[in-house]
Amino acid sequence: MPGSGGVVGTLPLHLPAFGPAHPLRVTVLGDSVAHGAEPAIAAALGATGEVRVGDATIDGFGLTTDAIWRTSLPAIVSGQRAQVVLATWSWDDECGPAS
Repeated sequence: MPGSGGVVGTLPLHLPAFGPAHPLRVTVLGDSVAHGAEPAIAAALGATGEVRVGDATIDGFGLTTDAIWRTSLPAIVSGQRAQVVLATWSWDDECGPAS
């Protein structure tokens, strides 16, 4: 099954080898909704003993409301040394474009 999430034209996700000795580094990134979900995501993935989850959520941070996201997001991700990033924003469409 090509892609992830069934989106047409996406490439398969190839993960590095990981396990208890070398856990997969996952970062949760997003706004307050992601912040609220992060503890459950961390608990579920952490329970495998093969995944370590980092929290890079910022309450109120938006892709359409914060013009600095193009420079701040790469720094956040590289600082977390993430191999996988789970990202979501929820309220951006309610605020309109950044000025």
